Amino acid sequence: MVKFCDANGNNVIDIGDAQYIASYLAGISGYNISQANIVDANQNNIIDIGDAQYIASYLAGISGFNIPDYTINDIPNDYNIGIKIDTNNNIVARLSD
Repeated sequence: MVKFCDANGNNVIDIGDAQYIASYLAGISGYNISQANIVDANQNNIIDIGDAQYIASYLAGISGFNIPDYTINDIPNDYNIGIKIDTNNNIVARLSD
């Protein structure tokens, strides 16, 4: 079982999860996200820096940023992640099933 938004797999939602997502998006070796729907914190079906920012905002206690406390048992492994660079030179990953 995996905790929602626990990108680094330590079973705690902490700043390390936001850092993990940012490192993954930067293409740093050793950072992999195999089940993208676990880390889609803002639930917009895109894995981008907004998910890391969402987690950081939640941890800072900013109103309107909520992460439900639940674990995910059976997540389909048939998601595809397409990574591209947008017109502002941001790395954007898109999910599809």
